[in-house]
Amino acid sequence: MPGPMRLAYRGWLGCVEVVARPLFWLLHRPDYSRFREADMPDGGFVIVANHASGTDPPLLQIGLSRPIRFMMAVEQMRWPLGPFWRALRVLPVRFSADDAGTLRAAVRHVKDGGIIGVFPEGSIERPSRTVQAFAPGAAAIALIANAPVVLCWISQPLSTRVVLLDSFLPRRRARVEVIGVIDLRAEGFRDADAATARLRGAILERSGWQDAAPPRADTLRTDS
Repeated sequence: MPGPMRLAYRGWLGCVEVVARPLFWLLHRPDYSRFREADMPDGGFVIVANHASGTDPPLLQIGLSRPIRFMMAVEQMRWPLGPFWRALRVLPVRFSADDAGTLRAAVRHVKDGGIIGVFPEGSIERPSRTVQAFAPGAAAIALIANAPVVLCWISQPLSTRVVLLDSFLPRRRARVEVIGVIDLRAEGFRDADAATARLRGAILERSGWQDAAPPRADTLRTDS
């Protein structure tokens, strides 16, 4: 079985992990050849990836022996999995002014040496094998916390867009690859939007997928 043998969680979550790791490998046959824990930063960091399927969070987590604290849209944290997300200390995102507290909690977690996981597209890619617009939250966390970004590209079979169904549906091999460990501040970035464009551009270049982001309003041209 690929990935680290040490469990990321303890208690009842650790018991779930003992079952989930081999089951995930059996169903999805993940390729971690370019996603090695030895290449990860020692302290806190933000792990950022495109969002190809509902299995993306466990795909990243099973590759590491340190727990990842993911950010998730609050409407996805519904019953019956709500208690499970709370146990995993998932950070809810509401896409409103209330997210200021979530941002502060994420920065504090990274500064304390933890890992924050973000899928900046915010939802599963549609159509598949495209890269949607990125929200600036991941870059903002990394810049404020002065922490590196582990930028990943996930290539998965087509998603059903149903997390539970994606998780248990046998699929062709899923692959996660580290594009790079990026120190945004060392590269001179101070603005979250510009740093976000840097991260998104790297995923576009590595994947070769179509750019599906709508054009920015300030770049639209009108004929006079």
